[in-house]
This record gives sequence, structure tokens and C-alpha cells, in this order.
Amino acid sequence: NGQTYTCGNQPYNPLTHFCHNGQTYTCDNQPYGPLTHFCYNGQTYTCGNQPYNPSTQFCYSNSKVVNYCGTRTEIFDPDLYECRNTSKIYLKVPISYEGQNYDAVLIGTQTWLTKNLNYNIGVSICYNDNTGNCDIYGRLYDWSTAMNLSSTCNKSRCSILTKKGICPSGWHIPSKADWEVMTTYIGGANTEGKKLKAINGWNDFQGTCNGTDEYGFSALPGGSGASEGSFFDDGGNPRSHWWSSTEYEGYNGWSAYFRIVNHGDGAYWDYFEKSSLFSIRCIQD
Repeated sequence: NGQTYTCGNQPYNPLTHFCHNGQTYTCDNQPYGPLTHFCYNGQTYTCGNQPYNPSTQFCYSNSKVVNYCGTRTEIFDPDLYECRNTSKIYLKVPISYEGQNYDAVLIGTQTWLTKNLNYNIGVSICYNDNTGNCDIYGRLYDWSTAMNLSSTCNKSRCSILTKKGICPSGWHIPSKADWEVMTTYIGGANTEGKKLKAINGWNDFQGTCNGTDEYGFSALPGGSGASEGSFFDDGGNPRSHWWSSTEYEGYNGWSAYFRIVNHGDGAYWDYFEKSSLFSIRCIQD
């Protein structure tokens, strides 16, 4: 257009380059300002007029540049969550409930408590009637107590009444569908146990069967109990059982689904009478 342009005493074309501090910048033959944009694979990225690298960062709410948590791809509010131990995304503020504090972690689009509930209410016990086990594994509950419903719900259909159960406000007992969202995100049921189990605390008759705890779920073998006072699944056969809010109608009436992790790498569903005593792991609404 009849004008000449120099950048650091070098000629340049302003239609294809941008001059900043004596250097020219182009992204797929388009000029861009490095103070406001980042060029990646021929595209420019900006977040509230700040450049960000989409291979290691994301733009939250079009205003905050946030680093991904290691290789994790979740997008999270940096005011609420923080990356710890290079790969786990925790709520910054623990959940305080009935005298207990619970950390929580983001897994995909869901936020889960990192411990089983330890709230002394209704039909609930510590494994082997040892209060020290409640501190480690949380309490074991029958289904109606877990769901905060009448004891008659152990024999009839009641899940349509509530999902919250005895979880803190803003949290609820996961449905079967809730849990399977997590299962899909972390790569399927065949490796779910390995990925969710804590890195210590699992031992069976063949030795250790600890997990990798890739997301901070930190599952421990809480065992199970029966209404008449028996306890199961410790020692050489460690297991965790978590109630879901989803019921199942069988030939003996209504039971409920629960998720199981044992000494192996996988996880699976089963259903049983609601008077059984299993753990609770709450999920955020």
C-alpha cells in the first residue's frame, strides 16, 4: 500500500507478521500478538487477553489461565480446586460434616469424597464393633439408614423418595448410573479396582494387592456386615462394598445394588438384601 515496514531494522509484511520488541510473529501465515495470544498447531489461543498453551493449560470461564493437573484433562475452577501430588485434583476446602472432615477429588465431571462416611446414625456399626475401624474405613450401614428412610424401606421400593440419604448437604448417595459415569471415565470396570484402591492397606492370602490410587479415591477394604452381627471380607479376602441408591426387584422382593472392589484389579456390581451393612461414598450433586 505504498508504505514500507521494518521490525528490528528488518523489513516485514504486516499482513502476515506482527512486530513486537523487534521480532516478528506469525501463526499459519497470520499475524498475532504474543502478549495476548499463543500459537499452537497453526491456531492462536487467548483467554481474557492472556495467551495460553492448550497442550498444558486451559481457559476457565474465559478469564483464567490454569495449568492442567499433570496428564489429567479435567477443566476445573481454580478458586475451588487445586492440583496435588502432580495428578490429583482436590477441593481446596474439606467438607466438614457431623464432626468429621472429608477431602474430595474431581474425577472427570464428578466430585467424590475420598473417604467412606463415618456418621453414627441409625443402623450403622464399626467393623468388628471396633471404633478404631470406623476411623480408618468409615461406618457400615443398612440401606434404609444410608438413604435416610424408614426401616420399612429395607423390604419395599423407596429410592424414588430421595437420593441424598445421609450425605452432607449438596451431596448424595450415588446411583448405579452415577458410579458408571466414573467407571467409563477411568477406563472401564476391568481396571477400576486397581485405579481406585489406595496404595497401601490391601493384603490378601497371596500378599499385597494394593492399588495405584490414580485419582485420590483412596479405597480401603472396609468389609461388610449382616444384621445379626456377623462380619465378612477381611483378612485373606479383603473387599469394599458401597451402597448405591438404585434398587433391584427380585423374586424375594426389593434389594439394592452395591459396588464391589476386592483383591483383584476389577470392580463389579451385585445386589443383596437391604438389611446388609455396607459402606457409603458420597458424590457431589
